[in-house]
Amino acid sequence: MIMLLSEFWNQDDEDAGQPFSGSSGRFIASCLSQVGIKFDDCYRTSVLQFRPPSGDLKRICVANKKDGVPGFPSLLKSGYLNKQFTSELDRLFTEIETVNP
Repeated sequence: MIMLLSEFWNQDDEDAGQPFSGSSGRFIASCLSQVGIKFDDCYRTSVLQFRPPSGDLKRICVANKKDGVPGFPSLLKSGYLNKQFTSELDRLFTEIETVNP
């Protein structure tokens, strides 16, 4: 099983309720098709299953590492994912274990 993983949802994903729904999904589907892989046969998910305010990752990050998700690296040059989103990472790790890509 191939797992396609995005950072977070864009507006198209949010509208459809699933990742890779808009132009990015069509582009990836086209690329996969060229190597004989069906897009619909791939498991699709996101690190964050929501769209950050204004689609800006900085809006959900904190500057201080102690306020970020424990053990998770910096997402931006000086920003850590706010620990209030720990459940998103727990869900992702469970998905990866379950799907076993």
